Amino acid sequence: MIVPPDSPAERAGLRRGDFIAKFNGALVRSSRDLDMLTFFDYRPEIVVTLTVERNGQTFERQLALLEYKNPISAKKP
Repeated sequence: MIVPPDSPAERAGLRRGDFIAKFNGALVRSSRDLDMLTFFDYRPEIVVTLTVERNGQTFERQLALLEYKNPISAKKP
């Protein structure tokens, strides 16, 4: 995964290459699973628990979701 600077993910200690195995207890098998879970369960400022795998170790991190602003759609012609 890519971790943007000063993002909730970075503040929670996530790093590039980490794999999110669970999102609030729901199994994540691919980035598409994660997209679907965050789309349907997403609320700005809600705190979620991520189960993360890094270098053969598994740990949990909590973070508060932020409103997603798509930089492409935010551009004006």
